[in-house]
Amino acid sequence: MALLFPEETNAGYARIAVERGFDRYPDGLTYVVPEELGDLVTGERVLVPLGRGGTPTPGYVIDRSDSPGSQDAERLKWILRRDGSAHGLPPELMSLALWVARYYQAPLGLTVSAMLPSAVRRGVGAVKRRLIDLAETPEHSGSITAKQRSVLDAIEALPSDQRPVELNRLKQLSGVRTTGPVDRLLRDGLLVEHRRTEIEAEWRTPSPGELTPDTPTSLQQGVIDAIGAELGNGFSTHLLHGVTGAGKTEVYIRLIERVLAQGGMALVLVPEIALTPQTGARLIGRFPDHRVAVLHSGLTAAQRHQQWAMAAAGEADIVLGARSAVFA
Repeated sequence: MALLFPEETNAGYARIAVERGFDRYPDGLTYVVPEELGDLVTGERVLVPLGRGGTPTPGYVIDRSDSPGSQDAERLKWILRRDGSAHGLPPELMSLALWVARYYQAPLGLTVSAMLPSAVRRGVGAVKRRLIDLAETPEHSGSITAKQRSVLDAIEALPSDQRPVELNRLKQLSGVRTTGPVDRLLRDGLLVEHRRTEIEAEWRTPSPGELTPDTPTSLQQGVIDAIGAELGNGFSTHLLHGVTGAGKTEVYIRLIERVLAQGGMALVLVPEIALTPQTGARLIGRFPDHRVAVLHSGLTAAQRHQQWAMAAAGEADIVLGARSAVFA
C-alpha cells in the first residue's frame, strides 16, 4: 500500500545494497524509510521490493538521509521490513565493504554478503526466548486463579538478579503445564514480557593447552618489547621470521597479553583450519578469564553463527580463525 500513497509519513531515505549481482548501481539503491523503521542504522539487514514485480529482496543499509538527493521521491519504493531472521553487518565494517567493492569493482550487495558467513545470513541456530518479569506498576485489580497466583509467587520469590526469567523455567518453578496462566497475567498487566534472540549450538571447548609459560629467551623478550612499544601508536606491521619451534607463538601470546591489559581485543589468523584446535586450546589455557571466539569452515553452521555473533557483539576478547575471520 505504501507504493500507492507516497505522501504517507516517512522517516527519511536510505541507500540499500541489495544482494544481487548487478553493477548499474554501485552506490546502492535509494528507498523510502517507513516511520515505524525510523531507528534503522547502518549495516542492518532489510527486505526491499526489487524490479517491476517488487520481489522482496534482502539488502543492507548503507546510510540514511533526510533527502532523496537527485531521485524523484514519488517514484521511490519503500522498505518492506527488517529481516529479523539474520544479523546485519556491523556498522564499522560497512565502510570497509564500500572500499572493497570499489577497489575490486564488485557489486556492493554481494560484497557485503560475502563478508557475512552463510550461517549468519540464514540465521542458523537462532531461537527467540520469552523472558518474564513482574510489572513495575501493576494495574489489574480483579481476581486471579490459583495457577496465576502460583506463577506470581514463583517469580516474586526469585532474586532480582535472576529476573526476568525464561518462560519455560517459570512454568517449572510455578508447577503450571501450559502458558495460559502466564499469558493471562501478561494481558492483565501484572507481568511484562521481553523477547531476546539467542543462538544455540553444541560447543565443545578445546582442552586447555600449556598453562604455565616458559620464561622468554632474551631474543624473544627483545622482540616482545620492541613490538609492544608500538601497540599504542596506531597501525604498524612487523615481520617475525623464525623456523618451526623457534618460539614465535609465545611471542604472539605475550603481545596479546599486553593488548588485553590495555583493554583491547586480539585477532589471531592461522593459515589453515587444521591449526585452530591446538592454537585455540593454547589460547584458552593461557587466557582462562577471557572469552575466545573460534571461527573456521570446520564448524557446524550453528556453531559458526554463535561464534561470529559473539565476536560481532564485542563479547570476545580474542578471535581465532582462518582468513575469513578478519571480517568478524
